[in-house]
Amino acid sequence: MTKEEVDLVYEQKFMVAYKGKEFEPYSLGRHILDENVISLFSMDSNDVDCYGFEKQEQFVFKKDVPLGDIESIIAVKKPILIFEDLPESRKVIPRGKIRDYLSKLV
Repeated sequence: MTKEEVDLVYEQKFMVAYKGKEFEPYSLGRHILDENVISLFSMDSNDVDCYGFEKQEQFVFKKDVPLGDIESIIAVKKPILIFEDLPESRKVIPRGKIRDYLSKLV
């Protein structure tokens, strides 16, 4: 395959909407369905008071959140390499579809 045959190369990351703010998950996969909890992290010390995060290490705060308390998962595709000038895309997976979405992740 040549670069002319490629439509887009991107880095994918996930964000989790919880209480109106987006956080990064420690990991995202089917294992969350068994645990029924998702671990979120933040580097903002204000999240300790505002959202109940706990200090994990210096400048890293963590909170385990029941899956049912998550508002949505956002799949973010950020173009890279020769495509980096393109805008990132965001796909929002709403609360009612989170379990189905997670069950299909590798």
